[in-house]
Amino acid sequence: MYPVSDAYLTALSRPAKVRRITGTIGNRQVTEANFVSGSLRIYNACSEDNEIKIGSVYMGTLEAVVKGVDYLRNWYGKVVTLSEGLKLADGTWEDVPLGVFRVVEANHADDGVHITAYDDMRRCDIRKWTHETFVGQPYDYLQEICNIAHVTLAQTETEIKAFPNGLKGFSLFPENDIVTCRDMLFWVCQTIGAIATFNRDGLLDIRRYGDYQEPVATIGSGTRWQGGSISDFETYYTSLTYDDVQSGEPFEIGEETDDGLVYELGANPLLQYYGTDPVNHPAWDILESLQAIRFTPFNVDLAACPAYDLCDVIELANVRGDWSPVGCIMEYSYQFHGTYTIQGFGSNPALNNVKSSTDKALVGLKNQGKGNTIQYYTFTNGRQISVGDTYEEIVHIRFATVSETLAVFQAEVHLDVDTVDVASATIQYEYNNEIITYLPKETWIDGDHILHLLYYFQTEGGAENELLVSLKLEGGTGWIDEQNVHAMIWGQGLVASDKWDGRINLEGNLPEFGFATSPNTIDYINGTASVNIIENINLSFDDEVEEVELAVTPVPENNYDGAPYINKKAVYDLYWSDVYDLSGGWQELYEDFNW
Repeated sequence: MYPVSDAYLTALSRPAKVRRITGTIGNRQVTEANFVSGSLRIYNACSEDNEIKIGSVYMGTLEAVVKGVDYLRNWYGKVVTLSEGLKLADGTWEDVPLGVFRVVEANHADDGVHITAYDDMRRCDIRKWTHETFVGQPYDYLQEICNIAHVTLAQTETEIKAFPNGLKGFSLFPENDIVTCRDMLFWVCQTIGAIATFNRDGLLDIRRYGDYQEPVATIGSGTRWQGGSISDFETYYTSLTYDDVQSGEPFEIGEETDDGLVYELGANPLLQYYGTDPVNHPAWDILESLQAIRFTPFNVDLAACPAYDLCDVIELANVRGDWSPVGCIMEYSYQFHGTYTIQGFGSNPALNNVKSSTDKALVGLKNQGKGNTIQYYTFTNGRQISVGDTYEEIVHIRFATVSETLAVFQAEVHLDVDTVDVASATIQYEYNNEIITYLPKETWIDGDHILHLLYYFQTEGGAENELLVSLKLEGGTGWIDEQNVHAMIWGQGLVASDKWDGRINLEGNLPEFGFATSPNTIDYINGTASVNIIENINLSFDDEVEEVELAVTPVPENNYDGAPYINKKAVYDLYWSDVYDLSGGWQELYEDFNW
């Protein structure tokens, strides 16, 4: 956490805050007046795909609409250095730097110049790693990366040597896919159990999860907008594996009590010459670093506090009663005078056996995604869907990839349209929480129709993805009967699994409320949340049970000091005959079937 004064924290806790933006773009001084309201956003992360990652080398991004600053066509490469200031009780200002970015794109529009700027991780991405072979300690690799990319390391040699494996020597295995300095930086950081980012001063900063085990801040229910989303489990690792290229076999190590997640390192080129002899293997130091990770995943919206940093440990106070889990900031999205979203990722160790995490899925299913094998993910609607003048979700598919690939989405939708004249249909695609600008349209008259959809998109390797397709119908109404949506995603480099990954998504909405006079306050809102299982399960003897219908609908109480949740339980394969016998009684479940 960026060091701020007690007076700053006091001012931050007040309901009314006065903020400002100061800084420079190129050689021009800028203030809040130079940015279109709500347009200044900064995003950065140190993990991905809802999973904890070591070795991550994300690029921080700044986006804004700038006015009153005229560089004509000379925006490219301009350095953007901004700070957010907070007015203290004594009338003075305390400023927190937001980072150093360089403009890579500028588009001129009526409301201003729309700029996109990246931090200096981009320098590592465009500079080629020039060594086919290299020998040295991690600090030697990092220093060479800095020399090639023309960036500066934030840590000293002594500080880097204090990291796991910091004193070991490593030879670069020549059969690797390293192209850029960013590629090399990933493998070095993975070897020392760390991540890389660029700090507020524009320096290459090497950090570890859990470097500071004590929370740097406590976020109570009063500062969490909309309660937040907080998991009911902790993520932790007790074993890891990596691919040994020479033997062609995976090398795995783990603790004696191996009840946590398995972390897959991939074919790390710095570990290849150590072979598969477990004695004094560097993988043990990486595992020790991973064991500092014991965090609860969360997603919380706050009023902006730009002092938080990636890898900061925070306490989420009084989520449910006196339960106050600890999380780690792995992603943030900052908007000046807007929402500040922070997230911590992870998987449930209790679901480890059903491939709940992307890493686990890739370990068990890697061979399915190699070569020219084409994998399929399919979707069919399990209930009738009504469509009208607002977007209604008709397809929802989650899929994983082991390599960068082109994935193809196809669907056929049979629906009945009721319209007096002509209805206009619009299809919206949402990929990994981003709305795609491509919006296909259809025009229909009254009656039955078949909607054919086709879309293709590039995916990253080693990632978990989510595609949502929604339909809006203007000028009429329509409905899609059960089993009348047939959709699939297919392509090379995809992995397939018939196991449920243990994820349940819940949404809730509050009605609008207003204030008759000012100032009025709301201390808390009382409410209830309910969850219903949509589909009944009809089984015959010896059918495999993959889902279990709840006998009683759970109705968790919620005072909106935290998000409603239902305890996640491990799902096991069992058979109808294991549960119900012919004598008409329910059998005792096996001891290892834990609810």
